[in-house]
Amino acid sequence: MRIVKRILLAGTSLLLCLNLLTGCSWVSLGVLYGMLSESPDDSSDFYDPGSSTPDSSLTDDWEEPGWENWMNTATGSATYPESGTVLISVYLDTGLDWTEEDVALTQQYLQIAVEGLDQKGQAYQSGMDVVYDSRQDPRLAVNLSLDIPDVEDDLQLTNRALDAALAEAVDYRGLMEEYQTDSVAFLVFLNDSGVSYTIPYYQGDSAEWYWEKCYLYLYDLGGRRNYENPATYAHEMLHLFGAWDLYETNDTDGVTQQVVDYIRSEYPTELMLTTYNIWGGYTYDRVPQVISPLTAYAIGWIEDCPELDQFPTLERQQRCCFSYW
Repeated sequence: MRIVKRILLAGTSLLLCLNLLTGCSWVSLGVLYGMLSESPDDSSDFYDPGSSTPDSSLTDDWEEPGWENWMNTATGSATYPESGTVLISVYLDTGLDWTEEDVALTQQYLQIAVEGLDQKGQAYQSGMDVVYDSRQDPRLAVNLSLDIPDVEDDLQLTNRALDAALAEAVDYRGLMEEYQTDSVAFLVFLNDSGVSYTIPYYQGDSAEWYWEKCYLYLYDLGGRRNYENPATYAHEMLHLFGAWDLYETNDTDGVTQQVVDYIRSEYPTELMLTTYNIWGGYTYDRVPQVISPLTAYAIGWIEDCPELDQFPTLERQQRCCFSYW
């Protein structure tokens, strides 16, 4: 699970693939543990508003949107954990049909992830305030079909096509007004196996990248055997609010080898380090990982932490913000 940087757009699809595979091997590759032990909750209703396929002219003639006065040009569309962010689940048609059971399962895991994060936030006198449950509000989920062979082949094309389709299929501005928030993000579910990832906004990006999205595979990279677990959902959601990956170095984000070594030593079950449980498998009924002070600082749960004296490259000028400087 990783943040996909915009710099990859200038490369080839092979470069993206290599970054996903090598960068995520610490937490994602070859996981053959933790087979789902319970069947999905069949009591959940599945809302299917029908598929929506964007007119190709919307992407061919796409124009970069202008900044509106309500947009937060520092954080991106998902602002702060306490902002009541509207999370819209997008079930993308990738050639494999979504079953009611699989949709119910993703919503169940999403609930576990959100509740787990909110509980962990209480240790920092904070929490995770998001609106997400399409079982309660069917408008929070949509099925989309894009005329794109591979969503990872061209991230910019995928992003533009999704923005065009979402503008037609989802009244997210109306939802934001109803839930009284200026914060929104999209959880794009892929009915396939792969490495889940997030494309967050970086301060200085164009408005094209403002609408932040997590791409969540139904199954992990091990094939259609192991479902992605709630910890993966939680890990990717935290990227929306500024959390760093802590399993590898990243010069842009200031994550040095010293930072990685420190987290592995002091917080071996840190959520941004691993989505495995302590036995090397997956947990499906809760999020057992911990949130270290560094991650709490990154997502704005705390204003400062002692580790910043040791790792000054992680200090931020604005809370919950990624930037290139």
